[in-house]
Amino acid sequence: MESLHLNPEREFLLRMIDFNKRIVQAHGSYLYDDQKRSYLDFSSQYGSVPFGYNPDFLWEALDRVKRNHEPSFIQPLTSIAAEKLSKLLIECAPKGLHYACFTNSGAESVEAAIKLSRSKTGRQVILATQNSFHGKTLGAVSATGREQYRSPFLVDTTGFDHISFNNLDALEARLAQKDVAAFFVEPVQGEGGMVVPSHGYLQGAKELCAKYGALLVLDEVQTGFGRTGKLFAADHEGVCPDILLLAKALGGGLVPLGAMLVKKEVWTKEFGLYHSSTFANNHLTCSVGLAVLERLLAEDRQLIKHVASVGTYLRIELDKLVQSYPDVFASVSGLGLMQAIKLRPWSGDESYFLGMAGYKGYCVPFVSGYLLNEHRILAIPTLNNSGTLRIQPALTIKSAEIDRIIYALRSAAELIRNRDFASLLSYMTGKKVGTDHRPTRREKFGKTFPQPEHGQRRGSFAFFIHPTEFEDVMRSLPQGCESYPLDQIQRMREWMREWNAFDSSPGVVYHLPCIQSKLGGYVEGWLISCTMTPQEMMRLNKREKKDLIEEYFQIARNLKVDIIGLGAFTSIITRAGTEIESEDIRVTTGNSLTAMAASESLCTLAEQRGLSLNSITGGVIGAAGSVGRLAAINLSLKIGRLVLFGNPANKSAITGLESLAGEIYRHAIQGNSPASEHDGIRRTLLSMLGNFDFVPPELLSANRSDANQTLYRLVQERVRTMNLCAGPVELSVDLPRDLPRVDALISATNQGKAFIEPVFLGENLIVCDAARPADVQKSVNSIRPDVLVYEGGLIQLPDDLSFGRNNVIGLPSGVNLACLSETVCLSMEGVSQNYSIGLNVPLEEAHFIYETALKHGFRLSLPGHMHEEKPRHSVSVQMVA
Repeated sequence: MESLHLNPEREFLLRMIDFNKRIVQAHGSYLYDDQKRSYLDFSSQYGSVPFGYNPDFLWEALDRVKRNHEPSFIQPLTSIAAEKLSKLLIECAPKGLHYACFTNSGAESVEAAIKLSRSKTGRQVILATQNSFHGKTLGAVSATGREQYRSPFLVDTTGFDHISFNNLDALEARLAQKDVAAFFVEPVQGEGGMVVPSHGYLQGAKELCAKYGALLVLDEVQTGFGRTGKLFAADHEGVCPDILLLAKALGGGLVPLGAMLVKKEVWTKEFGLYHSSTFANNHLTCSVGLAVLERLLAEDRQLIKHVASVGTYLRIELDKLVQSYPDVFASVSGLGLMQAIKLRPWSGDESYFLGMAGYKGYCVPFVSGYLLNEHRILAIPTLNNSGTLRIQPALTIKSAEIDRIIYALRSAAELIRNRDFASLLSYMTGKKVGTDHRPTRREKFGKTFPQPEHGQRRGSFAFFIHPTEFEDVMRSLPQGCESYPLDQIQRMREWMREWNAFDSSPGVVYHLPCIQSKLGGYVEGWLISCTMTPQEMMRLNKREKKDLIEEYFQIARNLKVDIIGLGAFTSIITRAGTEIESEDIRVTTGNSLTAMAASESLCTLAEQRGLSLNSITGGVIGAAGSVGRLAAINLSLKIGRLVLFGNPANKSAITGLESLAGEIYRHAIQGNSPASEHDGIRRTLLSMLGNFDFVPPELLSANRSDANQTLYRLVQERVRTMNLCAGPVELSVDLPRDLPRVDALISATNQGKAFIEPVFLGENLIVCDAARPADVQKSVNSIRPDVLVYEGGLIQLPDDLSFGRNNVIGLPSGVNLACLSETVCLSMEGVSQNYSIGLNVPLEEAHFIYETALKHGFRLSLPGHMHEEKPRHSVSVQMVA
């Protein structure tokens, strides 16, 4: 049951990986839900439950307080339990510490240390390490080495700085500025991935802090009290810090309790007078803390020796997993019972869903869900490093229980190695892997890329994509998910809808390491996708659109690419790139090569059918758009007559088409292109009008919208005065009336839906549908076998490569979108300017890009070639670009 009154984002994330179990009992290392299912806990609540849940000796300590009517907290009077606990802590802590200041949490211990450090040194700067974690209160989060926890809250980090972990040179360089009050460091970076520094790092840090007048603060909130196989992690090097911070395990998993232990010479009068906390020196909580510490010290610290022993066993078994599954696990790190295993990020080779999961750090949470639901084991990611699985059981864990998690991890590794993600993720649909409805796994997708030539890297690119419709998102799921039973498919559809509504931000879904140029050398590239459909994208307000594009761009900047390609509606919401301000990366919309590929392929197919281009009528739907405009102009160089179609819902559609028609006439009259000298609209005009003496030279030289519109009307008037039926370029907003007389058609609108019906189409029509999603209804294929409809704007790559199994929109190997190909070929060319920007790209620019593509080995992709090369397990339309 979903909670209505607790943190909704947290509740949502738990529900997405089926972690929202209602726990009603807990004992030892086991949790029990309201369905009487047990779960073996390998999180110990981030190390806060040292002896497992509900240990009898701690409840006896609490019962004793109750039976004796002892006070809970009695500020400002003296608590006997607080006195005893402070004395025992100082006795067993690293020698040299003298005072104890009790707190309610690890973050409060950090806050106290920040205040004391500044009070003692008179300096402002608190120095910490990158990837560290010190808590989420204002001061603690400022020290925490992850910007993500600060930026949403406008945290002012003046007075805080960060250096690399395990780097004494970096520490000395920063301390040498002599403005650092204290250096805060974890002996093991817990939330950073259980990262253990080199032996001698802490001792070196202590010496450097003493040299430059800064305090050394060891944050042992997570490492303290036996977790690493010593009572304190500082004991591994025999280091006594100026300040030692404690919490978590000190409360025994029952009460919130922390402490700051301080050297006598570090304590200040001001801190003693002006720092306090209502619940500090709490008799009740200190009674529990005292019982915790006494149990750890009992029998010559036998429990801590047990931690060292089983911690070694756990590490050996985890190392074996990495050795057995190096393709699944990258490394193991940690100390004692504070271990972590790092997963290799999943790639987009088989599925863009997996690529996105790998990029955004969802792999470990998904595996955590599998472990919980399939093996009844609770193991969670580290907070700062979501690619790392925390393995941090209670100190009382047994070897046999360690064997359970090793077996579960091995099972997960087998599924991942075999690319059986459909089984790994089936718990999301409420089904167990072992049931009769286990999904059928498809064959592994594998691709061998050419090895890059040494020193021949020509450049790099990023290309922006997104789904055309929600079903495309479903098609991005791993192989085998389509074999789920209908109820599971429906549940997965609901899961995807909810997740996309929660997080539709972009991420890298695929990396292609090498595309070789015919001229030698190679480029590498990345596909960056969000999960928003065109309709969702267009509903964004101006600010939201700008933010979305900036997110895309920031990812590309982090990848340090040379050029960016705007795919599909990322081009539309930026007005064909005109609203993008980028001085550091070149940008292209890909519209030029898309238009050239569509128009050139249409002419090629028409000629293959035996049609004379000068004698047929061509048509362009969406002619006012950037792709449609360029395609129409290029067609006009070869085809004798054109019909330009506009949107009937647009009142100014005809006006815009008049301007385009005038531009076509200007190209025809000038005859600047060798291809247009004797063919296309120029030839038709000459045969109709004889000459162009009636056109003023100044009108031809003025390539403006109003001048082009005037030129169109002038030609139309000349045609009428000569009693001719119509000019070679006609304008229409009436598809049912005028489309049937077209012989060869390009459709390139941004309608976002199929609107061209079978009845609109003339006999034996050739249709190049360059829209994403398609403009032509699918029923045309079955109802009108005489009509050839093919996917337009496609190019054959220089190599037989795929951008993963999905290959952007499920295209055959070696074939891809012209807009993507334009980005690739411009990267190969090493261009230093933007291309294909705006609605009025010069034809000369489009021809340059087309010739550049051919030069590097790209070729037109015709429908016959595609069908021959289509792989057996091709995927239908998945992502649009």
